[in-house]
Amino acid sequence: CDINSWSSQVAKLSKIESLKCILLNDNEISSVMSEQSEAQYVSLEHITLTGNSIVTWEGIQDVASLPKLYSLSLRNTPLTSSMGAAEARLNIIARFPNIRVVNASPVSEKERCEAERRYVSQVTQELLLLKDCESRKKQILKERHPQFAQLAEKFYLEMQRNGSCASGFSASTSYTINVMIKSMASGSCHMDPIQRRLPSSLTVGRLKLLCSRIFDLDIDLQVLHYQCGDDAFPTELNEDTYTLAYYGITDSGEVLMNELELDALKGNEEKKQSLYQKQLSEQERETSKMQKIRRDLKGLF
Repeated sequence: CDINSWSSQVAKLSKIESLKCILLNDNEISSVMSEQSEAQYVSLEHITLTGNSIVTWEGIQDVASLPKLYSLSLRNTPLTSSMGAAEARLNIIARFPNIRVVNASPVSEKERCEAERRYVSQVTQELLLLKDCESRKKQILKERHPQFAQLAEKFYLEMQRNGSCASGFSASTSYTINVMIKSMASGSCHMDPIQRRLPSSLTVGRLKLLCSRIFDLDIDLQVLHYQCGDDAFPTELNEDTYTLAYYGITDSGEVLMNELELDALKGNEEKKQSLYQKQLSEQERETSKMQKIRRDLKGLF
């Protein structure tokens, strides 16, 4: 249909009170509903934006305000193509609390809970990297993550204990994850992947111990990555003290164990002790920062 502007071409339909579905496959729309009135699209239940030019989450976040919208299709866009299908689905679920069907597939309660936990962890990491730049944090929360304040409050008590966001969720609220573990190391890549039910409070360090027993690879030689669905870029599990929940590991993903090159270990022995002390200090600082983020959120929304 060669539609490239929501405001000038699609918005004309907004006053149709009986309008329940908008199909906009394979067009050039880059943003949706910018500065639209809450009185518009009062009956809209489904939007298909597959194959459009959506680049950022900000470009579609206004659909969260539609009172009856429960179904959204968003595939083959620059935004979703930059991540795996599973990661894109988890982001949609977390960012749009009223959406119950994503890309024609229903959203379960468990899936929503896992998506929201992972989203809170990811945004928290992003904020911690900004250190003390409070104005930048507020700008990011307002523009990129309007749902974060509500979700952070929802899961805050779960993130408080055992080092806050650095140690993941508390043992008292731990849930189990059905994890597939696969070895990519030369000495054990021939072995079949294993399936284990693990607590979300399990740390990466203890997961390495499990991998060491199963695949007979020294802990110091292990590099673990988490891959969800067909993610193009697996997430490195690079902190032994962090939990599976912190990294957003879910039933739908798998842990890949790779072997670190011996040459890469040269010169690292002297750094181990200082790195350990640094991690302890970082956990204390991150706990304080998470508490401060929570206080700031109350003043933002």
